[in-house]
Amino acid sequence: EVGWTPRHLRRRFLDEVGLTPRRFARIGRLARVVERLPEGGALGDLAHGAGFSDQAHLSRDVKDLTGLSPTALKARLHG
Repeated sequence: EVGWTPRHLRRRFLDEVGLTPRRFARIGRLARVVERLPEGGALGDLAHGAGFSDQAHLSRDVKDLTGLSPTALKARLHG
């Protein structure tokens, strides 16, 4: 819509925010997971509600961004 190439948008986003758009989106999904972890429920439902394609996608991103599994993250954050 702004007439920029994807590469230019990525560069500008990185310059302004300090993250790539993809990493920014991953962190946003992780934040939604952290908000909803105390509610409990199935990880698949949590994944879907937070914008992940499936439970495996949730688990990979949580592990990559935090070094913890979703279960370990919940225990660390909420005792």
